[in-house]
Amino acid sequence: MTQHTVELTYTDKGFHPDSESVRIEAGDLVTWVCRDASTPPFEVVGVHDFFRSSRLVNESGYAHAFGTPGDYEWVDVYGSGIGGVVHVRQPEIADRESLAAWQKQLATGSIVMIGAERAEPAKIEIVTGQTVYFAVTKGPGISITDRRIAEVTGDVFANRHSRPGPGTRAAAD
Repeated sequence: MTQHTVELTYTDKGFHPDSESVRIEAGDLVTWVCRDASTPPFEVVGVHDFFRSSRLVNESGYAHAFGTPGDYEWVDVYGSGIGGVVHVRQPEIADRESLAAWQKQLATGSIVMIGAERAEPAKIEIVTGQTVYFAVTKGPGISITDRRIAEVTGDVFANRHSRPGPGTRAAAD
């Protein structure tokens, strides 16, 4: 199993990967990253509908590192009713021991298992900087979307069955 990272940059002409292609084998993991905070939302899509970051299906996953404390309620914008809350707390770091304890927590994985009807656990607590992995074991295709974004965009994704338009996608084959 190999970890691959594709770094994206964004200009007025769209997204640009740092590599034209990535050769992967079964079991490899590809992470798509765009470090510019002003970048518009994007999804990673492939030739087949099951390869789509905005609509996770059977045996797919999504990881997110939480850098700011607070409660993050997530929902499936496709209307399954599946959702949950990630509570991110800021650790108290007063000395070397508390710093070491926080660093140890960062190395601890947190996972949310998503089935056809629900997420387990529905609520988790982590510390700032920790990553949550959302594993979809079975489902028709769901999103992991911050409720605040879903409220603003409404059902913009609900009826989408094709790729997004030019300049708003990073394609993977």
